[in-house]
Amino acid sequence: MTQARSPRGDSISAPWAIIGLMAVLLTTSACQSIQPKRDSGTVTLARELAETQRQVEEMTHRLSVLQFMLDSHERALADLERNTAPSPAPLPTTPVTPFVTEEAVKPPLPRPKKSAAAKKAKGTRQKNLASQTYTQAFAAMNKKEYDKALILFREIAEKWPTDNLADNAIYWSGEIHYTKKDYSAAIGAFRSLLNKYPKGSKAPDALLKTGYAFISLKDKESARTYLKRAVMEYPFTVSGAKAEKALNALDKN
Repeated sequence: MTQARSPRGDSISAPWAIIGLMAVLLTTSACQSIQPKRDSGTVTLARELAETQRQVEEMTHRLSVLQFMLDSHERALADLERNTAPSPAPLPTTPVTPFVTEEAVKPPLPRPKKSAAAKKAKGTRQKNLASQTYTQAFAAMNKKEYDKALILFREIAEKWPTDNLADNAIYWSGEIHYTKKDYSAAIGAFRSLLNKYPKGSKAPDALLKTGYAFISLKDKESARTYLKRAVMEYPFTVSGAKAEKALNALDKN
C-alpha cells in the first residue's frame, strides 16, 4: 500500500500499525477464550462460545471505527495538500499603449515676445504722434481756435498720459478756459494737473493761475490758499514771485 504524506512530509503508516497491533491482540484474546476448558458441561461450552462471538463482534466494530478514522485522516491530508499547493503564476500581460498622434506629443509653441527694438519703435511712434498733435493744438490756440485746441489738448492727455507733453496739454487747456473767462473750468483743469503731475514742470504756474481764477470769482480765501502754496513750494521761481505780489495785493484790499 502506498503511504500518503502530509505537506510536511510525515508518513501516515502509524494508524495502520495501530490497527494491526489491535487486531493481533483481539485475535489472541479470542483464541485464548475459545480454548476448550476442562469443564465438560454443555451449558458452559455454549456460554463460552457466545462470549467469544461477542468479543469478535466488538473487535469488528472497533476495526470499523479505526478504518473510518483512517479514511478521515487521509481525506484531511489530501485536502491540505490541495489547498497548500501553489497556484499557477498569472501570465504576463502586455500593456496597451494608447494611440498618440504626433501633434499631441509636440509641445505648444511659445508666444512670440516683442523685441526691445519693436517696443522702442512703438514708443517712438507714439511720441511722434503726441508731439505732432501738441504742435497742432498749440497752433490752433494761437489762432484763437479754442474749441479745436481744447479737443487736441484733451486727446494728448487721454491717449499719452505718460508723455512729457501731457501736463503741458492740461495746463494750456486751463489757460484757454481762463482766457475765455470760464474760471470754474480753468480751476478744474489746473487742479487736474496738480493731482496727476504734482511735481511736473507746470505745477508752479498751475498754482498761480488757480489763485488768479479764485480772485476773479471773488473767493479770496481759496485764492490765498493756492497763492501761499506757490510761494512756499516754489519760492525762487517766477510763479512764486508773482504769487507773493498777488498776496500782498489781497492783504491791502
